[in-house]
Amino acid sequence: MVQASTLTDLLPANAPVPSGTEPDSLSEIKEHFAHIAGAIHEVFWISQVDLFRFLYVSPAFEKIWGMPCETLYNQPESIIDSVVLEDRMRWIVAMAEQALHPQTEVEYRIQRPDGTIRWIRTRLFPMPDERKEIHRVAGISEDITDRKLVECEILEFSHRERRKMGQEIHDGICQRLTGIAYMLKTLEQDLANQASHESEKAAYMGRLLRESIEQARRLARGLYPIELEAHGLMSALQELAINVEKLYSVECFFECQSPILMNDHEAATHLYRITQEAIANAITHGRATQLVISLTDGIGVIYLRIRDNGKGLAQNLEEASGMGVRIMQYRARMIGAKLTIQEEPESGVLVTCVLPLRGIAS
Repeated sequence: MVQASTLTDLLPANAPVPSGTEPDSLSEIKEHFAHIAGAIHEVFWISQVDLFRFLYVSPAFEKIWGMPCETLYNQPESIIDSVVLEDRMRWIVAMAEQALHPQTEVEYRIQRPDGTIRWIRTRLFPMPDERKEIHRVAGISEDITDRKLVECEILEFSHRERRKMGQEIHDGICQRLTGIAYMLKTLEQDLANQASHESEKAAYMGRLLRESIEQARRLARGLYPIELEAHGLMSALQELAINVEKLYSVECFFECQSPILMNDHEAATHLYRITQEAIANAITHGRATQLVISLTDGIGVIYLRIRDNGKGLAQNLEEASGMGVRIMQYRARMIGAKLTIQEEPESGVLVTCVLPLRGIAS
């Protein structure tokens, strides 16, 4: 199959050429482009909109994908085959959507011929013709494996520290407070036996101390909430809803019509943290008084939704568009999920996280 060696080869024969441009000048342009394409680390490619034919791919493809450019020219389906199975549907959806948006971005993993796995970030740009019809698409793909490894290390460190803090609160502080509460109960009984009015003060202090113990236990469970069993996410979200009602004095419900079992502990933890962040934004910024957390499954995916009755998207995102929203989006990307935040028709915000099949227990 004939392919373009440079972008200028893609120009139609009757394409306008700047006045005064000689054939030698065009040769120089092609030579300069070849040097640029060979020097950049990202892959630049142009294909038909359906990806059934690649018109140009830069030399960096060979280094990142570990296969010759000719393979892509002669076997366009090889790029789909290189995407790992768990990420393939997300890649296909992104390719299908690229004609509808000015720019589409997708992160996914590929498996090179030598078996190594690399993380790729691809940005897609539809190329409309003079009639505004889209027959070609341009793409820029870069290897983000090193960045992903650093991100995973940061999240793993954060996870370990949360777990450590949760265990220390539960096994250390809570146990000591429980011992103090027991001694205070004994003191209360002794004072009552002596008919001392101080027994009422001791009883009141005991109630405050028991409330503090329960709050500390809820904090410990919030820091490390997901049990290793497959039903852990459902249990954690149910308990989160109960704790939100107690802590913030708002209505919070958890809905799950049928069991959603997850053996992927990492994905379950990220979904729980996304829920925590969405609830915090809804209450703190959206002034919500009612929240509904729902967990459902579909064809090859599960859906996590957090709906509130707050002030709406503009108010919510205007005040919460900083670290909180970015962390939710980042966590979704880490597990290959798609996160959307949209305003409800009457009031409030709906946060939806769609997780592919690999996050569901078999």
